[in-house]
Parts: sequence; structure tokens; C-alpha cells
Amino acid sequence: MHTNRHVLLGIFFVSIIALLAWFTLFKTDFSLLAERKQWSVRFAEAGGLRKGDSVLVAGMRWGRVEALTFDSSAGPEERVVVNLSLDRPVDLYPDYAIRIESATVLGGMQLSIEPGTFQSDTMAKGAKLNGEVVPDVLKAMGGVVSENRETLTNMIAGLDQIVNEVRGGKGILSRLLYDENLGEDLSRTVNSLNETFINLTAISADLRDGKGTLGRLLKDDELYRSIQTLATEITAVVDDVREGKGTVGALLYDENLASDFKSGVADLSDIVQRINAGEGTLGLLIRDEKIGQNLERITTDLAEGRGTLGKLLSDEEIYTNLRVISEDLSVASAALREGRGTMSRLLYEDELYSEMERALHTLTGTLEEAREAAPINTFLNTLFLGF
Repeated sequence: MHTNRHVLLGIFFVSIIALLAWFTLFKTDFSLLAERKQWSVRFAEAGGLRKGDSVLVAGMRWGRVEALTFDSSAGPEERVVVNLSLDRPVDLYPDYAIRIESATVLGGMQLSIEPGTFQSDTMAKGAKLNGEVVPDVLKAMGGVVSENRETLTNMIAGLDQIVNEVRGGKGILSRLLYDENLGEDLSRTVNSLNETFINLTAISADLRDGKGTLGRLLKDDELYRSIQTLATEITAVVDDVREGKGTVGALLYDENLASDFKSGVADLSDIVQRINAGEGTLGLLIRDEKIGQNLERITTDLAEGRGTLGKLLSDEEIYTNLRVISEDLSVASAALREGRGTMSRLLYEDELYSEMERALHTLTGTLEEAREAAPINTFLNTLFLGF
């Protein structure tokens, strides 16, 4: 019985020793053979750092704090000396940074080392190292509160006043909280927005299904190709214009045509100036008041039916007569084309034309003979009248 107890006690003792050894070797900075590096860093204050706190290099555990001492003979920025024990060596560059900072939000401190930017030169061994203390978040907040106590007090008083005004029914916020009509309006607005979102959802669904013009633009490959072809053609037209081809290209890039255009604009400007000066017929029409009065009088006479042209425009009887005449002329021209009547036969029958031509020749000959016999007739008449 006693032997069993001794065995159990021995097993328990060995387990405790093994557990302590495991924690010592693997859970602490214990190193049996490795040479540890000792550093000394000066700070203005410790910031709550204690012996045994972790030392981190670039966020990795690199050692621990060995000791903290206060040097009263040093300046205010170097009066706290922190001795570090590092597991491995680390090179520092001129822009290094060593800080005492919070390990967690709940508490605890650690010392953080940022080696700096890699350069050809490193800090010399034994060089004096200085660090800084990163303000604790809670302390920093407390400092901000202390520095702005009056402002915070005024803000709290203002908030209290706003709450009282809201409770008293003043302002938009009070209406939003207590006015039922405004609440109903807000509810209707929300419903309208909801309907709008529903419509937008339906529109997006139609677009996905290729419905409508925009949906076809998104889904119809043929329409897309047509638009792409149109864009290509427009690009070609623009290229032709840039190269001076076509009328538009010539207008934009042909210097001779541009010169002619400028000359034409100058001539047009000269014409406008002459018209404004009252020169020429158009200038007189625009600038001469007498001509304007005459035109006004003429248009008045035409509107009132005075004069021949006025009667032609306003007298229905004259219009009727002109229409009858035009109808008669139309009938006569139709008869001429169809070969009816003497005039039509004269125009279209060659035989009648020949007979008329012979008759005219005969008449002409008769008149010539009569004219030649006129002196003889005159002599005979005179002779016989004498008896």
C-alpha cells in the first residue's frame, strides 16, 4: 500500500518537474547555450513598462526587459534607462525607432523596435540609443477631455437644450417624433420610394430579358453589330473629313476654299453694310421711308380691291370671267390638237395650206397687175371724162 503511494507521489513529482521544464524551455525566453545581446535604451519616462515585459522587433518577439533604472543626473529626455536582453542580434539604421507602447487595450506594456530602412551604414556598436513613449489611449483620451472640459460641458449643455426643445415640440426633429401628419407623410414617402425601387427592379429585369430599346441594345447582338458598323462608318467619315475629302473636308481643310469662303463672307458683309446705308434697290426698299409708304399704300389698295390688280385679286366676277376664258381657251386648244375647225385645218392640213399659199400668190399677182395698170386707167378715165 505504501509502495503504491510512493510510486504515485514519484510520478506526480516527475510530472510537475517536466511541466516546469517545458514552460521554462518553450514558453519563456530561457536559452541554455545561446549568447544574449544586451542593450541599453534611454527614455523620458517608463510609461508603465516593467521588468520581464516583451521586446518586439518588427512585431516579432525578440527578447525581454531586464531592468529599469532612474538616472537623476541625466537630462529630462534620458533619465529612465531600460536594459534589454535580446535573443538574437539586430542591426539598427539611422532612422530606427524604439517605443514603449501598450501591449493590449486592457493593459500591459511592451517595448517595440523598428530597425529602420535598410542602408549601407548601420548604427555603431555601443552608440547611445533613445526611445519614446507612445501615449496610452485611455490617458490620451483623458488628456483630451481635460484640455477641452469647458467645450465638452457646453456641448453637453447644448445637447440637453436640444432634448428639451424636442420634448417641447420645437423643430423638425420634434415633428418627426411627435407629429402624426408628418409621420404619415414620411410613411407615404417611404412607400413611394419602395414603389420606385420595385419599378427599378422590374426595369432591370426587363433589361436582363432584352425587353425595350435599351434591353435590345444590351442583349441583341445584331443591333449591337449595326451600331458598331454605324460607329465604324462615322469614324471613316471623320477620317475622310480630317484628310480633306468631300465637301465638309474641303470646307474645313482646303485653304483655297476657306479663302473663297472668307471672301464671300466679306462681300456679304459689304452688301449688308450698303443695304444698311440705303444704297441700291434693296437698301432703298429697307431704308427709304417713301418707298415703304408706297408699298404700304399698294398693299392696302390690293387688299381693298382698288385698281386692276386689286380687282383681279378681290372681284369674283372678274375671276369667273377669267376662269371661263381659260376654259374656252382650253377647249379651243383641244379642238386645235384634235384637228377640228378651220384654224386647226390651217395648222395641220398640208393641202389646205398649199391652197392658201396658191391663193395668196394669185392675189399677190393680181394686185401687182392692178398696180401696173393704174396709170393707164387713170389716163383713160381722164380722157373719157373730158368728153
